[in-house]
Amino acid sequence: MEGHEQEGIKIIDTTEKAEVKLDDSHLNNKKEKKDNFFKEILNYIILIAIAFGLAQIIHRFIFTPVTVVGPSMMTTIYNKDRIILSRLGKIERFDVVVFDVSHSKEPYIKRIIGLPGDTIHMVDYKLYINDELVEEPYLDSDPFYTGVENAYGDKTDFTLESICNLSDTDCNIDGEIKIPDGYYLVLGDNRNNSTDSRMIGLVSEDRVIGKAIFVFYPFNRFGKTFD
Repeated sequence: MEGHEQEGIKIIDTTEKAEVKLDDSHLNNKKEKKDNFFKEILNYIILIAIAFGLAQIIHRFIFTPVTVVGPSMMTTIYNKDRIILSRLGKIERFDVVVFDVSHSKEPYIKRIIGLPGDTIHMVDYKLYINDELVEEPYLDSDPFYTGVENAYGDKTDFTLESICNLSDTDCNIDGEIKIPDGYYLVLGDNRNNSTDSRMIGLVSEDRVIGKAIFVFYPFNRFGKTFD
């Protein structure tokens, strides 16, 4: 109408403001479970890495499995026997050791017969260390392995001087022929079929890989030692 102001309608919201709180605990639980899962995976990876590292250390610096190739240590050790080597400990007389040789890709396995300071010679397969006849109970009495009648060449006899000459080693110590420090004289238990110090001379200590401890395969000979 003319002359009258039209009143506006004022609407007042009297509804109380409501606060809606979402229950997100299930989301937190899922996140925690996911975090725990990845933590477990990480822990397993760390454990596997540690185990692998320890295995490599043990294999390289403590114990090493090797497969024997050849008959030179029969009947103490047979062809294809699998044995454990120890890289620790002092090498003593009559230990069985594995060592590198310059002319072969494969290492040799033989028995330590002569130590530094020893004088050694052999006559008709009889071993003399420091001028005393030495019994060798680890040898098989079968003439096929240790009988002079089955020997090849002149390998039933040797002098230390001849052995030293083979490896071009100076064995003159104070006017006597002895094994010098850092060297060993080695022989195979199968004296009639073994390439050892009789052919290759003295073996340097730094070529020794490890000492044979026991057979672990075949299982019927598991645990056999080499005394």
